[in-house]
Amino acid sequence: ETASVLGITVPEERRTDVLRAINALNCEVELGCFVLHPDKGMVTFEYVCPYQGNVPSDDFLRALLSFIITTVDRNDGDLDRVVWGEDGLHSRIGSM
Repeated sequence: ETASVLGITVPEERRTDVLRAINALNCEVELGCFVLHPDKGMVTFEYVCPYQGNVPSDDFLRALLSFIITTVDRNDGDLDRVVWGEDGLHSRIGSM
């Protein structure tokens, strides 16, 4: 398992809304998931890629990294708006 810290620290009073947003985002993510760590309020993106003893090729690792970066980049702006109480993702969550 690997995690990537997004540099987002969620104030305690916003954590419920951020958890709702993360839940909605995770329904759209094809690989991995966004996680809010309640002890520090830190948001990470985590994924699991079992290799079953095989060494993945450089091409595979580049493709995986590209996919993860694209997924995080596509969603972190919406998540950041929820953290700070802006309405950007609230309407998206309500429609899911």
